[in-house]
Amino acid sequence: MATWKDIGADWLNNYAPMGVFVVDEALKIRFWNRWMEVHTGKDAQFVEGKPLFSVCPEIETRGNASYYRKALSGESAVLSQRFHSYLIPMPAGCATRTFECMQQTARIEPVKPADDTISIVTLIEDVTERLEREEALERERNRLAVTLRSIGDGVIATDTEGRVRLVNRAAENLTGWSSKEAMGEPLPRVFHIINQQTRKPCENPVEKVLESGQVVGLANHTMLIAKDGTERMIADSGSPIRDREGNLYGAVLAFQDVTEKHKMEAEIFRSRNLESLGVLAGGIAHDFNNILAVILGNLNLVKMDLVKMDLEPGSATFEYTTEAEQAAQQAKGLSRQLLTFAKGGAPVKKTALLSNAIRDTCGFAMRGTDIRCEYAIDEALWPVEADVEQMGQVLTNLFINARQAMPRGGVIWITARNERLDRSSGMPLSPGRFVGITIRDEGTGIPADYLERIFDPYFTTKQTGSGLGLATAHSIIRKHGGHISVASVPDQGSTFTLYLPASNRAPGREVPLNGREPAKGSGTILIMDDDAAVCKIASRLLERLGYRTSVAGDGTEALLMYEKAIKTGKPFAAVIMDLTIPGGMGGKEAVQELLALDPGAVALVSSGYANDPVMAHYADYGFKGAVPKPFTLKELGKELGRALEAVLKK
Repeated sequence: MATWKDIGADWLNNYAPMGVFVVDEALKIRFWNRWMEVHTGKDAQFVEGKPLFSVCPEIETRGNASYYRKALSGESAVLSQRFHSYLIPMPAGCATRTFECMQQTARIEPVKPADDTISIVTLIEDVTERLEREEALERERNRLAVTLRSIGDGVIATDTEGRVRLVNRAAENLTGWSSKEAMGEPLPRVFHIINQQTRKPCENPVEKVLESGQVVGLANHTMLIAKDGTERMIADSGSPIRDREGNLYGAVLAFQDVTEKHKMEAEIFRSRNLESLGVLAGGIAHDFNNILAVILGNLNLVKMDLVKMDLEPGSATFEYTTEAEQAAQQAKGLSRQLLTFAKGGAPVKKTALLSNAIRDTCGFAMRGTDIRCEYAIDEALWPVEADVEQMGQVLTNLFINARQAMPRGGVIWITARNERLDRSSGMPLSPGRFVGITIRDEGTGIPADYLERIFDPYFTTKQTGSGLGLATAHSIIRKHGGHISVASVPDQGSTFTLYLPASNRAPGREVPLNGREPAKGSGTILIMDDDAAVCKIASRLLERLGYRTSVAGDGTEALLMYEKAIKTGKPFAAVIMDLTIPGGMGGKEAVQELLALDPGAVALVSSGYANDPVMAHYADYGFKGAVPKPFTLKELGKELGRALEAVLKK
């Protein structure tokens, strides 16, 4: 009957999944199991009793015989080196295999049987497939490392204790920590994030991932603070890392820098808000200008009557009227600012150089202050296509802001330069040539929580401000195809930077305005306007200048009246047409039919949209002049007289 000893010996000889051989004190082979026979092609009967080094000479030639000699002397020896096919000679025609030699736990130790003789047991395990798997894993690890290094997103992997185990190149750049520095560090030390709005630390995303075992998205307004203090807006998520069995053994964070994206989205959002507000503001300003036209016109008439009554300046009534007129003029300026960023405030562009405008505007704005302007303007500054009046408004607003930020005086640095921008500029501008203007002060600066709202309409930190200055500047620059931005640090000053597309054309010469006073006139003037109050005040002003007047509510009625006047032999000397008539024919359409009826007709365009392109380029549409609302007696008489005089000279 077989004993357990017999069963064990049989299993070791015939079924053990590894090679087993035993040598005695003379290093002669005493046991050679079936696995060794199969994998070496040498039968046990052939090798047993022969010296180990004669059967496997590679052990000695490779310097590994010392392990066996140490074992014979009673010392334990660790055989940690991997032996390849030289350890066990392979039969001819067999594929090369890789083996590993070990005794018990990878040690070669003497074994003393009952007779006190020393034997050495050696175990041979085939690790070819394991090494292939390890090599494949290493190749995969290398490919993953190359991929992680090349992608643009930052990647940080941690173990289950939240310590950093992997940092790719993008994460190194974003955090300022090298992979070597970050290895083993707690994640919050390397990945320091705060809430942009509250400036308070954000919850550690890895802790949330490890606790829940789920994908976790980073909170909105997350700001990454790099090692050098640089702040970046980031976005993305954290995910658990699991093995094939689903066991959690770490977490991985993937994040990207969305600072510029956030800025562009904010810019687009602001532009859309301004566009919506602009439509509303344009309508309000148009109606407001009609009302102001009535107020200013009547105040003009009152002052003229006061003069006739010998109530000269100094009298209370005259002063009251003057103050009311000044207030109306201020309201007119406010209405112009509304129109500047409104739908009706399109710029009237012409090719111009801004060098002198920059110097003149800054000098004028700083007059009487302790502020010095320092200029660095390219001598060959490119011209731009711009509305010079609107650009003057932009510069004035920026210089006034700088002046108010430095009540005790200081320096304003102004630079103007030629720049070529490409797609990597990070600004919402098409690649091309631009004129860049920077205005930097050393004033009180702007708090961080105000910066995103600084260009919003009606946002102001000043008790006497309207909140339209920077909103107007933003709108003007945007409508010129440019861009304006601000950077500021409290108590260190602010820097406004604006870009305008450069022009390929040479600038033209300025034509001075005619400063003559309006002269008395004669003839009948047809006034076309849908606002009865505007028609009434225009009639009063024209009659004060010596003209007779008739009124029409829209273009259709005006054409019928004009045609009838020609047939009766009492033609109109001129027609003043409102540009926009809701629900009816406006001046832009009516003037074409008027000229078809009478090619020599004198038509002037009038509008509450004072910045409408038709008002600036009136001649291109068939008009002989333009009268923006609200108008004064002097402005109305001057423009009408000039248009009639030009026709007479022909």
